[in-house]
Amino acid sequence: MTNIYLVRHGETEFNVANRLQGVTDIPLNSTGIKKAECLAHSLRGEHLYIYSSPLKRAMQTARIIADGRSVEIDARLRERNYGDYEGINLSTKFRDRFGFGFGFPDIKGGESINGVIERADAFINSKIKVERGDDKNILVVAHGFILSCIANRLLNRRPTFENLMALRLGEYVIYNKNTNQITVVGGQHD
Repeated sequence: MTNIYLVRHGETEFNVANRLQGVTDIPLNSTGIKKAECLAHSLRGEHLYIYSSPLKRAMQTARIIADGRSVEIDARLRERNYGDYEGINLSTKFRDRFGFGFGFPDIKGGESINGVIERADAFINSKIKVERGDDKNILVVAHGFILSCIANRLLNRRPTFENLMALRLGEYVIYNKNTNQITVVGGQHD
């Protein structure tokens, strides 16, 4: 049986300030490091292929979880480029007006939703749907929007605002390939 662990990176100072990160490369803060260490403890002993976004916050989380095991960096796992919106404060007023993720269909200087979905599909087809002939599970450390796209595509759904999967920082869900179901282990699933 192959399980796919979808892990959202730990906390950063942008998260604390409620700022949209996108591809802005922010490292973990001390709380994010502690959360990654807790995840490492809970996943110790798992036989894993570990993949990570190239952004610092995800790489740090993945390397802490890996605890010396190999981590493969995959650029397709980077967060959506929010263009001119990167760094803005995600106030309630802003969220009410634009939604989150899927509420940004066209972003000046940013990436389209279809572009993110195409990256998710390419990653799934080359790393998850591959038969490896062993019992290792797969752990993916990335960001909220790309993880939601991956989860929805694994469930054979097109990502929409209605089926957005919202993971808390430093928490994860498990997708079981045999049952085609997602189990919430940590975080929230909306």
